Amino acid sequence: MRTNRNAQSLRCSATSCRIESAQLGSATALLRLLATLLPVATYLHHIRYMQRNHPDEPATTILSSEEITVLAQLHPECFGRAAPAVEEAVAAMALLGGHLSRNGKPGLLTIARGTNALYFLVQGWRLAKGGTP
Repeated sequence: MRTNRNAQSLRCSATSCRIESAQLGSATALLRLLATLLPVATYLHHIRYMQRNHPDEPATTILSSEEITVLAQLHPECFGRAAPAVEEAVAAMALLGGHLSRNGKPGLLTIARGTNALYFLVQGWRLAKGGTP
């Protein structure tokens, strides 16, 4: 099972962060890139783990209040209660990543795409409020 999880991490990092297009010229550069991307892959695994094993925990355990606010504005149908749960937040993020709810729970790649989209949406929301990104 561990090998499968490692393979998923590398696939997720490679696909969502476009490692192949980096065209790094040395092993040192590749190691630096991996050192930067592994925390991202770990974060994505944590989100998926929380959704599958602790779906009723508060969404604030995986997202900031700003991220939750933006998701609630974009996909109010995903949020059924005043204090959203992890399951609801991940469902809204997965929709941003192109997930179709009829296909079951979202995978790492869909969560990665949704997280990436959410990041830019939050930056735009901050700018619209007159703040800094």
